[in-house]
Parts: sequence; structure tokens; C-alpha cells
Amino acid sequence: MKPKNRTRTKLATVYSWLKGYRRYEKDAQPVKIADMVVSARNEVLEAARKYHGMGLNVIPIQYSTKKPLIKWEKYQTTRVTPAEIDEWFGNADQPVNIAIICGSISGNLVVFDFDNPENYTRFFSDANVEQETPVVQTARGIHVWYRSFRETPKFKVPGLVDVQGEGGYVIAPPSIHPSGAKYEFKNPQVTEPVLIDNAEETVWEHAKKLGHARDDISFIADEQDPPCIRVALRGVEKPGRNEIGIRLAAYWLYKRHETRDITWDLLRAWNRRNKPDPLPETEIRSVMKSAIRGGKVAEYGCNAWRDMGDQFCSQEIMKSCPIANQLRVVQYSFKQVASAVLSDGRIVEEGYDGSTAYFIVYDPKSGKIDRVDRIIDDEAKIHYEPLMNRDVETSQVLLPTEAVEYGSDQELLDEIVTFMNHWHEQPDPNERLLDALYAFMTYLRDLLPQVCYRRALGDWGTAKSTFVETLGAVCYRPFFTAGCSSEASLRRTFDLWRGTALIDEADFSKRSDLFAPIMRIMNIGYDARFGWYRCCDDKDPTKILSFYVFAPKLLATRKRFPDRALESRCQTFMSQENRSPVQLFRLRQFVEGALRIRNKLLMWRFKNYNTFKERIMATMEDPAAYEELYGKDSKVSSRIKQITFPLALVASPVMRETIKQFAEEHDALLKSLDQDRVLGEQIRGYLEAKVAGVAAVAATGRPLEIPTADISKAILGEPESPDDKDYMREFKKEQKALTTRVNEYFADHTSLKLVVGLGGLKRVQIPWGLPIGATTATGATLSVGKDSEYEAELVFPHKIALKARKDPGQQKLAGPVDKEGSA
Repeated sequence: MKPKNRTRTKLATVYSWLKGYRRYEKDAQPVKIADMVVSARNEVLEAARKYHGMGLNVIPIQYSTKKPLIKWEKYQTTRVTPAEIDEWFGNADQPVNIAIICGSISGNLVVFDFDNPENYTRFFSDANVEQETPVVQTARGIHVWYRSFRETPKFKVPGLVDVQGEGGYVIAPPSIHPSGAKYEFKNPQVTEPVLIDNAEETVWEHAKKLGHARDDISFIADEQDPPCIRVALRGVEKPGRNEIGIRLAAYWLYKRHETRDITWDLLRAWNRRNKPDPLPETEIRSVMKSAIRGGKVAEYGCNAWRDMGDQFCSQEIMKSCPIANQLRVVQYSFKQVASAVLSDGRIVEEGYDGSTAYFIVYDPKSGKIDRVDRIIDDEAKIHYEPLMNRDVETSQVLLPTEAVEYGSDQELLDEIVTFMNHWHEQPDPNERLLDALYAFMTYLRDLLPQVCYRRALGDWGTAKSTFVETLGAVCYRPFFTAGCSSEASLRRTFDLWRGTALIDEADFSKRSDLFAPIMRIMNIGYDARFGWYRCCDDKDPTKILSFYVFAPKLLATRKRFPDRALESRCQTFMSQENRSPVQLFRLRQFVEGALRIRNKLLMWRFKNYNTFKERIMATMEDPAAYEELYGKDSKVSSRIKQITFPLALVASPVMRETIKQFAEEHDALLKSLDQDRVLGEQIRGYLEAKVAGVAAVAATGRPLEIPTADISKAILGEPESPDDKDYMREFKKEQKALTTRVNEYFADHTSLKLVVGLGGLKRVQIPWGLPIGATTATGATLSVGKDSEYEAELVFPHKIALKARKDPGQQKLAGPVDKEGSA
């Protein structure tokens, strides 16, 4: 194909135009494509630099594929920098392919893509094209490079050639095709692409000679599109282009279920066909936003197209329309998620293979597993797309690549233990077992109403960070919070990924900007019902945004939390310095080993999700399940049961004994750390003994009063050296201080009343649990105690209750007696 004759003025314009795309270094010589077969060091890097020097925008492609390694869309309008080229192509140990973006960013580069050599030969039967412009031999066909004076959209002549223009890219030499074939220039002696006046018109002229009828919408139309859509796709004259654009975008999004990226490309391709000029980019973006926003504009059907005029839908057109009066466009919402459970029961999890994010979909009815780029829930009217951002590319969040069979549960648990023991030393095998069970539990996080936190506690140099990274690498969708530098980024990271949070060095200083948000997240993030609410819209002060911060968390701290409630939510072990040589760095072997386990745990989640869902629903609200694990007379607090019981759901009967032992030890430790709780137990013991010794109670229910100084004396016990004046002086100071603490305890932690008597001494009043307005009694007082028909029992910290020893009907209390004998 020979370029058309042009005037000297036009040639001068061409030279000036091309010069803007030629990025030569100082004193550099013109670049020849022949020079590209040059470097044994890094052939692709040299090619990328030379393409860049020719004014072509290049992007990296996954080796031996056609998939971009980056989000490449922005480079359709932004020039690639030399630094980016060196970053993408500079590592000879990590081979990549190379692609060139077509269109205006590359000097209006247009590539004719022939699937087979026969069509190439037919098309250029009257010209020796290989003497004029670069020609590339692909695995199966031929690419011919041109530059055009006019902006050229992507289009195709079915059965002949695909034309890559604006919005497209082509793989370039010396890339490797998936088949193993290498892209090579057939004519490396040619300097650069030749200029032609109008690539689109030129292609259709040749196509017509070869018997191919012109179809300007072949690249963006579908065989199933109704006549109204096909008419609109040929381009629209003023006015009405915005309205048509919204209808087309809604049709592509909600009827053909294209992705937003594909719909945007189709919308731009359609806009280039509008007459006399395309809509500005800003208006096209508004059209796209209107279609996505939805409402009435997202539900255009036949009537909406009929309203646009007879050229789109008339009585005559309806006679031949295959879906006359049956076009229905129903809005779907778009959600970018890392996981979902569809209305039909399928379970969706995001995967990442190093270049592409996708969904791994499991059907529990058939056991089938699929890999898809996106998925649609027709019943819920939701179009799901996988999340893809820098967190994935930089491994700030770790995803599986596939679901892999794992054998038995015990085999998988043993593999987790072996992996962790290899990379992190844990002297206590029971603690290691808890680590493995915690990993299993994280894969059920969306089924659990509450989760606990697993925490390594110790000084620096005791492998706390190693623990967090090692266990975290096999947990459910682990994400690192170390990269969060603000409150906004922190809560958005939690809300976005909804996996397992890895928080190393969680001893945030109160002066740190992250101290308050981290504490808030950890105080509310254990319960699935709690959200982080924030009013943050300057334009609309009434707008409230909610962020989901519920997540399993792995923590490493040097100190315990001062907040005992938060401390009680942590499954803590004391981290110790390594006693034997271990790996100091965790690189390829660690990453690959952790990935194998995550892939197996994903399959475990798929296979066990519904079973555990039923088990959780059946046991989490059943007190008998707790009695079975901890024992009927267990003294373990409810809080500790909350943080340990979920582990029992994934544990074997033998392992549950370890969980019970941990719960008892952890409960005892936390109680010993809580000085107020210890004091409360001492006060309660003293009062119970006093109440048990009461001989009679007034029938009117006058409260029992006990001096608080007596309580502190009983707690301290008798002085060891009563004759030592110095000792007694200190002892009395301690006793006075303890009495003050006892008074404060009654005021802060009980509903009991303190009264002041003679000398300012305080007494605590303990009311009898008798109704006001006593009815009948055998006398002014009622005897209680060992030989009476009733006994007194302290219901701390509220009152004294009376329980009947014999038939309550033999004697009347100041009120009715219930079936269990409590007054």
C-alpha cells in the first residue's frame, strides 16, 4: 500500500507533527527497527527504549501471554517515562513481553492485524508492503504498522482484518506468544511506520474490492443487538446524542452485562462515529455516570427507544425486529468485592495470579470450581467485579491463586503446624495448636458473630513480628496495616478487604495519629454488628458513612493493653527469643509455601462453609454447648468463653481439651491482672460469710449494715508484728488506704449504698430482697440460719435473698415465695 501524494506544505506539517513524538537523546541517531535485535543482556529493555524513542507508548505484558502487568488504560493519554520503562523491563531475571498502545498517544499508530497469512496476501496483492512499513510475523498471522493523519477507532472487517486503533494495543517483538513462538519483524531494515491519509477509509476501500460489504459497527455491535441499537451505533447527529449515549450505556451494562471498562471503551468508540463532531470527553463521562447511577435512565426498553424517533423504532422496523416490544433493561448494581455468597449458594473468592485478579467460584451443589473475570447474581441484581488496586500488586493483601485439595482436616492442620514450626519457633506445642486452629477459624469469619485476637507479647527481639507474618501468611485474606499512615486509610483498608488484619508493633504511642483509630478498631472490631460511623461529607453534613472493621487480628505488642476489656479479647502467648537457628528472612520459599496452604484452606472453606454455618447456628446460642466444652461448674468468665469457643468449632474432641485448659489459664491470669476484680472477689467472700451468719431479719426488711473498715481489716488480716510501732504505723496507713479503695469499689462497681456514721466511718447497706409493704409474718423478726426454715444468701452486688429450707407454706414471708424458694 503506497502513501498518497501530498503537497510540500503537508509534508512539512507531517515532519513537525512527528517530531513531537520522537524522543531522541542529545545527538542521538535516528532509530531503526533493524537495531532492535541487539542485546544479549536484556533484549526486551533495549526494544522498549527504542520504541519509546520512536514516539510509541509501551507497556509491560505478562511473559508468554497477552495480559498487561499493569493498569494500562491511563497510558492511552499519558506518556510513559524512561524511569517506568527501566522499572518494567529492567530485570533480566524476570522476563516480560512488551506491547505498544495504538492511537494518538503513539503518533496515531494503526496496526492491521491479519489472523492468517492468506488474508494478508490477498489484501496487499497489488503492493509490496514489506518495503514500505514495518511488518511483524506473529504466531499465526501478520501485523502491519502504519501511522494515520486521522484518529482511527478500533474496527474490523469480519473474515479479513482487525484494525487496532484508539483504545487498543498490540504485542510487539521480541515478545513470546503463548504457543512459544517469537514475535519478529519480517523486514527489520525498515526505519519506521509509513504515513497514510485515512486508515479507516483505506481499509474499507480494499475490503470492498475483495467482496466485503462495509459495516462501520462491526467492532462494537453484537449479532443479538436489536435494530434500534444497531442504528444508534452508526453515529448520531445533533441533538439527542447524550440521551442516546445513556441508553446505549445502560443497554451494555444491564442487558449485555459488559464490565464498566468494556462499556466505557464501547461508548468512546460509538462517540467517534457521531456527526458532525464527537461529544467532548467530559460529556461522555457524564453519560457513563448517569447510566451507572441508575434510576429511570437505567431501565430503558422499547418505549424509550421509540421516543427517540422513527429512525430507531417505527412500525416498519418493528415488523422485522426479532424482539419487538420485548426489550427490557433492568438495572444491576456494581460491586467490587473480594468475596461473596450468591443467592443460589455459590461461594465466590478473589484470586490473583501475579498479573490478573479474578474470581474463584465454588458451587456446593455440584462441587464444581470455575475461574471467571466477573460474576452476576441475577436474583440479587448485582454485578460483582474483583478488587484490584496497589494493595494486590504490592502484596499488601495476600490472595489465593486456586482452590486445591488438601486430604483430611488433620493432614491440613499438620501441614500448617509444620510450616509454622519451620519459620517460627514456638516452644509450647499447645500454643502452636491454637495458632493452627486460629488460622482455620479465620476462614469462617463471615459466619461468626464475634472473633478474638491472637497476640504475641514480649520484648523486642523475641520473634513477635515473625509470628505475625508466619501465621498471617496462611490466614484468610491477610492484609498488612503497616502501610496505613492515616485514620482514613486504616478504616478504608479494613472495610475494603474484610480479611485478617496483621498489626505488628501495636504499642502505638498516645501521641501517634493512629493510636485513637487503632484502639477504636480493636475495641469494636471483634463484633460483626458494630460499624465505625463517621460524618465526613463537607457538602452534606447529614451524610453518615459506615466502615466495617470487624476482622480477626494478629497482634504483636511489648506490653499488655491498659484497657482490661480489650486485653480480655486477646488470645495471648509470651513470645520468646529463638533457642535454635531459624531463617532470618522470608523470601521465595516462604511465599510459595504459604500460598500452597492458603490454596488448600480456600478449598477447606468451600467444602465446609455450609456445614459450619449450620453448626454455628445450632450451637452459638445454646448454653449446653458451652457446658459441654468448659464443664457445668466452670468458673471461666463469659468473656473468655466468647474468645475461645469459636476455636472449638473447628477442633477435634482431643483438641478441645487444650482449648479448655487455655481458657481456664487465661481467665485466671486476666483476673489476677485486674486489681479491682481481685478486690471485688475479696469483698464478696467477706460479705457472704457475714450474711450466712445472720440470725434474724426484720420482717420489714431493714438493710444489714457492715462497716467498710471491718472489710479492709478482714482482707489484710491480723498484723504480723503488733508490738512494732513502726510496723503498726505503716500497717494502719495501708489499712486506711484499703478502706478508701473498698469505698470506691462499692461506689463504682455495685448498687449498694454507703452511709456515714459516727466519726465519719462509712457502712455499706445490704438490703434484704423483700418486697416493700410487708404482708404477714409470724413476728417482728424472722429467724434465718442453720436451724431456721430459711437461709440467707448474698446476691452480690445487689441484695440478700432468702431461700426456704422447708415447705414455704408453713410460714409467711413479707411477700410470695417462688417455686425455687426465693423471696
